[in-house]
Amino acid sequence: MRKIFLFFVMLFTAVAMNAQTQQLYLKISSDWKYPSKYAIYYFDATTNGWSDFMTEVENEHDIYTATIPTGYSTIIFARFNSTKASTGNWDDKWSQTVNLTLEEGKDLFTITSGGTGNECNGTWSLFEPTPTCDWANIAWVDGSNSKLKVCKNGEVPGVVNVQKPGWAAESGIYMTFPSAAWDKSKFSLPASKYATEGAGMVIYLSALDLEYNEITVNCSNTDYIFTVYNADGAEAVYNVAGEPATVFGTTWDTYANKMTLNEGVYKLEKTGLELAAGAINFKVSKNHTWTESWPANDYVLNVAESGIYTISITFNESTKEINATATKTGEAVVLPVVTLHGNFSGEWAGSDAFAEATDKKTSSLTMTLAKGNYEFGMKFDGVWTANGVAFTRTNPSAAVTAGTGNLTLAADIAGDYTFTWTYETNTLAITYPALPIKYCEYATGHLKNPDFGDANARILLTLRKSGNNIVVTIKNNNANGNPQTGLNYLWVNATGATNNNATYGSHDTENTETVSVTVEFAAAQESYVFNNIHWAYSGFGGEWAIDGLTVQASELCQLENGYYLVGDFAGVPAWGVEDLTAAKKLVVNPDNAAEYMLENVTLAADDSLKVANVVNDAIEWYAPDAANYVVDANHAGVKTIYFRPAGDGGEGWWYNCIYVPENEGSAIDNTNVAEKAQKFVENGQLFIRRDGKIYTTTGVQVK
Repeated sequence: MRKIFLFFVMLFTAVAMNAQTQQLYLKISSDWKYPSKYAIYYFDATTNGWSDFMTEVENEHDIYTATIPTGYSTIIFARFNSTKASTGNWDDKWSQTVNLTLEEGKDLFTITSGGTGNECNGTWSLFEPTPTCDWANIAWVDGSNSKLKVCKNGEVPGVVNVQKPGWAAESGIYMTFPSAAWDKSKFSLPASKYATEGAGMVIYLSALDLEYNEITVNCSNTDYIFTVYNADGAEAVYNVAGEPATVFGTTWDTYANKMTLNEGVYKLEKTGLELAAGAINFKVSKNHTWTESWPANDYVLNVAESGIYTISITFNESTKEINATATKTGEAVVLPVVTLHGNFSGEWAGSDAFAEATDKKTSSLTMTLAKGNYEFGMKFDGVWTANGVAFTRTNPSAAVTAGTGNLTLAADIAGDYTFTWTYETNTLAITYPALPIKYCEYATGHLKNPDFGDANARILLTLRKSGNNIVVTIKNNNANGNPQTGLNYLWVNATGATNNNATYGSHDTENTETVSVTVEFAAAQESYVFNNIHWAYSGFGGEWAIDGLTVQASELCQLENGYYLVGDFAGVPAWGVEDLTAAKKLVVNPDNAAEYMLENVTLAADDSLKVANVVNDAIEWYAPDAANYVVDANHAGVKTIYFRPAGDGGEGWWYNCIYVPENEGSAIDNTNVAEKAQKFVENGQLFIRRDGKIYTTTGVQVK
């Protein structure tokens, strides 16, 4: 009977305690992370207190919870130094919200402003648990042989596949998002574990080492929470996170410095570290979070003097015991200070010292130089180097020579030049600025992604200025292995365009070699943002895309001034700005400086021709206001086309400016031959036959 009575007393007490508390939730901002603790301060006019430290809510990201007594309507959320605070108190506080008033029906406060200060604020809402993932009904990411499944907030996301795009350092899960408006400060991953390009993102496989991996990314101010199931993942992983970076490669990164299990103990060993005297601070993190990390205060390992060290750290999973040693294995390497001395600034002067690389193998200096020729020498610890030092260079245009006198650098482009000295080989390498991109048949592909195009550069993209407008042209780059034989659709959306959503063709249009649209602007711009460039070809139901492409005006393909032949060539239309290529540019006739010509032009009957004169991207047509030259059967074939800009071609010339030779065997104009011969004798005129007709040319004296 006594046991039953005690049970009811305990049950009554538990129910009474539950009725006297209320549960609150806090969603922290990125500024409130790592490594921190959180508590709730509740108060009224007469009483106050602190909650227990808040615990992270299972299956949620950055959401913590704690209970406070009922009856309080004003609270403060506070953030604490996790290495010092053992309970909520003002002395160990790092950050706090303003005074907050509880709102009826709402229990989740989300911090949106205030950084790490004392007036952080946000919004109240009702906490709703994230739906759980139905793993049994989620397909493998990349077919039946894959080891990965993905769900987003309880639903399967738009996963493309597992790949390694050209803009990613590693293979990973590739997916696309509504836009390229990333807020990377709100990502749960360090920058070393993902890559983005436009609206595409790759989460590296190396970040997915757990059986269940929860990841948060933020796009367009919206959190997307992914859970990735890895069939080969571990139930638990341990990493060492701390500082300085000379030990850990980065600072306080829970994905770096993974420990390995050896005979029941996790271990991390770092060898060959050159360290200065000082403290090494770290924690051991479980599953890449600070929720479970040891010790409560940082582990501090002191290095007594500078030198080369081996750092060994062990962690007992059962007892949470940590041991660390710093074993000196050699003396620190002391490298000479390298400086350049030359006429880089117009007078002979010394440069800043080269910066040593962490591996102590090289040191480098970057200088901004104008285009020109430079002379310089090198000093090591203030002493001139001997002549005859070997030099390497990364671009033939940045020529460096070593002789008996000063070294010389021919810089043919203005920009940043990096001088790198390699100590082991005693060589100097000079990297000169990258040449600017020019979008003149620029090889690229889908999302600039090798699996979809960049590896074999499936398309050639041209962005050509035409007045205030931009002509966008793409064609297949079959020379680089593209299996497609044509294109039938192009859609372009650009910021500030007056005809946004410029479109060529449709998914049902017949393929053609080149597709082009003109994107119109009210005025020329310094840079152009192409939000979307989408294209397709016959038989393909989807669209390839380049999204979020920003192009500087200097990167546009500029037309070269000169005369170009345009028209229909053997029945193939070539009238667009994109057709004003070097292959269609006329050259001066070497036999007549007033005449231009283009050889080996294939013409068919009923082809139409005209000449375009390009002057600073503006186009003038020849003949102005005239119909096109139409090819007849007597002028079809492979021809040399002649052009007179002055319009003084005379008889046989179309509008006195374009001349197409007639085919051999055409009827000869033999009329009035005797009269023409008499004129030759009387007037000193020379008659010539061209295209079966007799023409005169003056200035010949007959003796």
